[in-house]
Amino acid sequence: HIDHTHYFHVNFQSGELILIRPVEELMNGTTKIELNINTTHDWIHMTTIKVMVHIIDDRHPLISFSQADYYTTVSRTIPIGSRITELTIENLLDNCTYHIHSAERIKSKNLFRIDPNSGSITNIQPLGKSMSQKHLLTIIHRCESLSQIAYARLHINIVDEETPKNQTDYSYRFSQDNYLVIFETSLIKNQKKYLIDLELISNDHDEQRIKPDAQIIEGDPLGLFSIDSSNQSILLLDESRSRSYTYPIELVIIDVSQIKPIFCIVTIFISNIGLQF
Repeated sequence: HIDHTHYFHVNFQSGELILIRPVEELMNGTTKIELNINTTHDWIHMTTIKVMVHIIDDRHPLISFSQADYYTTVSRTIPIGSRITELTIENLLDNCTYHIHSAERIKSKNLFRIDPNSGSITNIQPLGKSMSQKHLLTIIHRCESLSQIAYARLHINIVDEETPKNQTDYSYRFSQDNYLVIFETSLIKNQKKYLIDLELISNDHDEQRIKPDAQIIEGDPLGLFSIDSSNQSILLLDESRSRSYTYPIELVIIDVSQIKPIFCIVTIFISNIGLQF
């Protein structure tokens, strides 16, 4: 018997259902899963909803987006109906449409619209009212004649029209495009562990180095990792929870200290995999 609660996690803020273990383990047993999820507004009265998960073998997809992640930056003052970006699909077929499948924050979904035929993203609300500077949308492309669905993530960064005083021009890059972290962990509760320091290098002079204004935007749905604002180090917040993930994991990091955001990937491994619980 498979305990499906070990494979899925619900984001308490957005309500998004997240897969946290390899789907291949589930495919060996079944292709349809029924999940009962409790919802509440006061932690006293509970309502149970039923979610049916249908697993499709799309390891050789007929349709796919040209890239897994799209990044775009827009001004907070753009008018309603402005074109923000356009997603493109490989091997475009007939009778296929684009949809916004989910959003990291519930209110994000009410700000944007995607044209079902062209994949063009526009804003349907003034972005000046948005309390959040960053939005993450999951976009799907579905074809009526196929059982497969293509997925892509759209990262939207909203900036003020005037460049903030603490921002520089697009003249720095991360010291590495891809960082590799291998760390040992313990079962001590609430013990933090520093993993790596992030640093920016000037594109013109390699000896010029500064600290970024970095944020984790993807790869940590359980919120186990954070960035220390004082020294821009990545840290694990609680060593005892580190094995909630199946490793390696990849964190997508963004630096917002420049006019145009830059990104890097941090791949994390645990070295003492044989630790017994």
